[in-house]
This record gives sequence, structure tokens and C-alpha cells, in this order.
Amino acid sequence: MIAPVNKTPKATIYLSNWLVPRKMVAINIGPISIIKKDWYEAAGENTRQYIERHENIHYIQFLRNPWTHYIRYLFNAKYRLDCEIEAYAHNVVHDKTAKSWVIKFLCAEYGLPHGSGYDEKKVGKMLMEEVKRVSKIKEL
Repeated sequence: MIAPVNKTPKATIYLSNWLVPRKMVAINIGPISIIKKDWYEAAGENTRQYIERHENIHYIQFLRNPWTHYIRYLFNAKYRLDCEIEAYAHNVVHDKTAKSWVIKFLCAEYGLPHGSGYDEKKVGKMLMEEVKRVSKIKEL
């Protein structure tokens, strides 16, 4: 059987209240995304689609670099930021997430080193460049 060339891989989603770290809503581990059950069940359909898309982008990132992705994500703040900007850019384009919220959230929550130069202005510029790129891609 021949598979379509443009088929986008999708992560399998599981719901659990105890496998996701406290400050997080979801976590991706290769082909598996785990979303907090209580949060997911309380969310509206648009919010569910948003988090599913976001986690699926992380799965695609894993597929690009399966041997190094998680080590780099955990220990390299710039790589982690690049991954999150890509995932959030898809949310901005397809789910209409506010760019200003994404910028503030990334600067506050993603462990960017102080003095690294990744302030809201620089993160905003990076996000806008990625939004332009993503807007040319068919919806995933």
C-alpha cells in the first residue's frame, strides 16, 4: 500500500491528571501526548483543538531529531524557545491565539536565561518571523 505524501503524522493523545508536571497542561513524549484530564474535559472545543495542535507540532519536532530532541529541549534554552515559538506560531495562525499573550508567556514561563537578550522585543520578532513561515503552510 502507498501512503499519501502529504499525510501529517499525529501524536496519540492520552488524558491523565498525574502524568503531567504540575505547572504544565500537557507533555509530549514522541508519538504520545498526555494532557491533564480535568483541564481537557473543562476546556471548550476550540481550546482542545489548540492544545492538540500545539502538542502535535512537538511530535513533528521530535520526528525531525528523534535522537537529540529531548536532550536539547531540556538543556538548551534557545532550542526550547525555538520549539515553542514554532508550536505557538501554529496556534497564532490557526487558532487565533493572541501574539501578545504568547510573547509574554514565553518570556515568563520558559526558563530563558537572564541576560540572554531574549526579551519581549526579540521573542516577538522571532514569533512574527515564524508566523509568516507557518501562514504559508497548509493547516496541520
